Amino acid sequence: GIFRCLSSTDLLFPITIILVGVLVNLSLLGEMTMVSVNFPITAMSFFAEGFASLPVAVISLQMIITLSPAHHRASALALMRLTEAIVRIPASQLIGLLSDVFRGEETSTTARFYALRNALLCVWFVLILSSVAYLLVLRFYREDVAKARESERRHALQSTPLISRKSTLISRKSTVINSFS
Repeated sequence: GIFRCLSSTDLLFPITIILVGVLVNLSLLGEMTMVSVNFPITAMSFFAEGFASLPVAVISLQMIITLSPAHHRASALALMRLTEAIVRIPASQLIGLLSDVFRGEETSTTARFYALRNALLCVWFVLILSSVAYLLVLRFYREDVAKARESERRHALQSTPLISRKSTLISRKSTVINSFS
């Protein structure tokens, strides 16, 4: 069951990302809904988001390193950075487009503020979907780590020479020493 999985250290990375991701999502929600209502709550939400965002980034990198065999880690990290760039580059334009759609023909400052807030709330739902995706990661994480370790073992076996120079030299020495005895 799920409680057996929670006691294992193999799942520590994805479980931490899920828990910290929920904290980030809640702090973002607090920022967006309280920014015009209560400044101290907004400030605490900003602090919580900043405090929780760094571990998510670091642990995500550690998950990539853990899930990738040593001979594929550079490619895996490059693909992760490329995916992040593909998602982040149009993000601000999409938020602006959503804000314009929500604002409609209204030109007042209040309408602009609430339209932008509603567009950012749509982003919050995307963050919830990412937390759900990490829940799916829990299902396959152990198997993927085992596959990566097996691939590393196979790669190490394939790159090991059949006859190493050290063993050849040692056996020659022992033959020379035995011939003098």
